[in-house]
Amino acid sequence: PKSILLHSTTNNDNNKKKKKSVAFSTVNIRSYPMILGENPSCREGLPVTIDWDYDETTTTTSTLLPTKTTRNVLPQCNRTTQHQEALLYMSPLERARIIRDTGLYTNKELGQALYEINRQRKEQQETADEYLHKYYYYYYY
Repeated sequence: PKSILLHSTTNNDNNKKKKKSVAFSTVNIRSYPMILGENPSCREGLPVTIDWDYDETTTTTSTLLPTKTTRNVLPQCNRTTQHQEALLYMSPLERARIIRDTGLYTNKELGQALYEINRQRKEQQETADEYLHKYYYYYYY
């Protein structure tokens, strides 16, 4: 018996590849302020995130000219994934500067936030250590 997945149709129109396309006439570019985040998986320092509300005064609308592009519009990076991730890394000092420059938080609030984030990190590490200890004991004793 033949598989229907391997069966080809005899109609030539069905065998032609259909080109997929997307078109935009305008693009809105929004600016979202960076604020203090809550992600305890950030290894050190204060985590940052973007706010839900964007700054309407800095939103711009751009009319796109019709262009014909091919796949892979963005340049390909031949570097390793580890290198790509390193390019996205922000140091704790850089994140602290961003948060401080917003003017939304006092030094006391930032200190309290850092204390709370460090407390959460410590709890997570203790939970992970406890789990690993139980796992090790269960499988190796």
